[in-house]
Amino acid sequence: MQTLSLIHRIGIAILLGTVESLLLVGCSRSPTPSLQSAGGPEPARATFNVAADLVNPNPGYVGIDACARCHDARCAEFHSTRHFLAAVEPTADRMPPGFAEEPEVLSSPYWRDQYQLLRSGEVFSETVLRGASNPPRPGATDPPTKTNSTPKESPTFPIALVYGSGGKGDEVFFTWQGDELFELPLGWLHPTGAWAKQDYTDVGDAILRTATPRCLECHTTFFQHVLGTENEYRRQSILPGVTCERCHGPGAEHVAWHSAHPDAMEAQAIIRPATLPRDRQIDVCGQCHSNVIHHRGPLFGYQPGQPLEEHFRTLIATGIEKDHVTDQPKYLRQSRCYQASESLTCTTCHSPHQAEDAAAVANACITCHTSGDCTAQPRLPLNVVNACVDCHMPRTSRVAVKFHGQGEQFEFPVRPHDHRIAVHPAASLEVERDGLLALGDEPSRARADELTVQLVALWLAEGSRLQDNHRYLAAVGAYRDGRRATAGDAALELALNACISRMAGIENGYLEGMRQMNEGRNDQAVRTLKALLDVVPTAAHVHAKLGTAYELVGQHDKAVEHWKRVEECDPDTAYGHNMIGWTAFLGGRIDEALAAYAQADRLFPHTAEIHYRWGLALLRSNDQAAAEKHFREAIAVSPRHAGAFQGLSHSLRGRGAAEEAVAAAQLAAEETGFKNVDVLMSLADAQASADRPDDADKTLRRAIELARLHAPQMLPMLEQRRTEIRRPQPTAPERGR
Repeated sequence: MQTLSLIHRIGIAILLGTVESLLLVGCSRSPTPSLQSAGGPEPARATFNVAADLVNPNPGYVGIDACARCHDARCAEFHSTRHFLAAVEPTADRMPPGFAEEPEVLSSPYWRDQYQLLRSGEVFSETVLRGASNPPRPGATDPPTKTNSTPKESPTFPIALVYGSGGKGDEVFFTWQGDELFELPLGWLHPTGAWAKQDYTDVGDAILRTATPRCLECHTTFFQHVLGTENEYRRQSILPGVTCERCHGPGAEHVAWHSAHPDAMEAQAIIRPATLPRDRQIDVCGQCHSNVIHHRGPLFGYQPGQPLEEHFRTLIATGIEKDHVTDQPKYLRQSRCYQASESLTCTTCHSPHQAEDAAAVANACITCHTSGDCTAQPRLPLNVVNACVDCHMPRTSRVAVKFHGQGEQFEFPVRPHDHRIAVHPAASLEVERDGLLALGDEPSRARADELTVQLVALWLAEGSRLQDNHRYLAAVGAYRDGRRATAGDAALELALNACISRMAGIENGYLEGMRQMNEGRNDQAVRTLKALLDVVPTAAHVHAKLGTAYELVGQHDKAVEHWKRVEECDPDTAYGHNMIGWTAFLGGRIDEALAAYAQADRLFPHTAEIHYRWGLALLRSNDQAAAEKHFREAIAVSPRHAGAFQGLSHSLRGRGAAEEAVAAAQLAAEETGFKNVDVLMSLADAQASADRPDDADKTLRRAIELARLHAPQMLPMLEQRRTEIRRPQPTAPERGR
């Protein structure tokens, strides 16, 4: 009966907007003594196996300085590698140009705001000039737009961390706001030597993007994350850069053993990746270089030597635009070279300890191949007969990493090698053409011109093919690769600009739909998002939000139709299943909700909100044990999840664990500052079940005080419950009559 009451109250909360913590992760607060007394003594988080400090434990990472005590030469050469520089603190010798005491204003017709880059001594900062006018877009006839009618304040953000310092692609910057880490909007593009804005969504007044744990996990050796938060960390715990222990495993035990046995020559308590089976060797690299995005368990749960798939779900990623990273292991495994070899791994070409040597990479080919193996060699100029990598592993635009520059949109600064070792027609033509041009004689130039015409035709055909499949971002990348290879052919330029305009229209239309939903103009949002699907019918994110817009205007069947399309268009997105589950739950279709949450968990495992909602649906079906399991899963991921503690209290009470139910409800109340009416009612119910009527009465009185101010529609329910609790209970003999 009490479970049904909880579900009923959740429905009221959603419809009337009166309950804040049932759908969201509650923030930790320190309740005042007077409020805390309403719930009795503070229960220990240990009751639910939740660490008191709410962070992931350090399994033994000690940092590169500890390694250098014995391996100083190896560590010294490692300092020049891209892995070591994956995340560094800003210093004058590492920062790109443009930072000054009196910086210039940076603007672009493709940016919402303007920016300044400030240097004061050794402190580097990025200032966002809100509401300033940017120059008009090329060809625009309307005046420059302003983001706001009146300028807002211009916040300045000190740079605390740099990704990609001294690299060949992009360099991006991070700032601390308290203990939360954020990514700054402006980045430096090494290929163009210019500043550009990162292409993340501009909805509302948000300036910064949260630095999520999975992002940070691939640019550092270790850090402690405040569990249940998007981007709160223990600053002093961060070991920046990808150093020794990410490949060899945590080193504390190794350091301790060899400190106690200084004369020992055989390495103890450490992983040597070269001794692992080939798949496990590639997994060591794959923890950051493959599409393993969704954790199946705790942060830093993976250790070298273990199967990576046991700790992460790998994205299916049906196109390069959906590759979260370049995913070299996936494409390498597709190669005939890999399939025909039993020993080819990442380290066949790459040294993990030294800066990359292009000649060494190229020479790796001849360990298995001879010049006679290449059927193209007879027609190639002698100056390119050894350009194996350029021909069979060409560089391509990584379109998933995109910026808007001062002169162009959709710039792709990262151009990694394609690790699908194969015959790439465009690369073969380009290598031969470039070799002929280097010869300089007239017959060679004439043949090179013929090959350029073929290159243009090939890239135009590839871009057209991608557009026909509604893969417009990938098409922009193809046209850009073609433009780079053919020195700005007019036909490619025209096709590129047309595709960029289409992409910009798609992005702007989506942002407008989001603004309309944020402002409650859901009918308009339906029209806007529906029109977008005429252009790009396979856009999963548009189907997702259009489904939500339809739900908000009361067209549930249409909403479900679009939510079902989400996974069809993007098999890595759980949004559609999650929303189908939630609306089914609210509509009392519990079997449908349970099936949807199982599908959502398959795509997005180890997610607090999915397990929380799954637990609510199981509560509704009176499966207390299963509900308890999912609430505990949610709490393991997010120990500050007030709703999960509240749900856990109900499931514990349902199976007769009264005191544990009180402890769980107490934690839910603490996480909401003892200011949430519904949570307080759950606490009172738990206290009453534990034969603590006085505590329950105090809690209900507090809930009634709050309800008078914020949720008057709940007063009758609260008063009735208080009357029931204060009513004298029958004695044991009377109960047996």
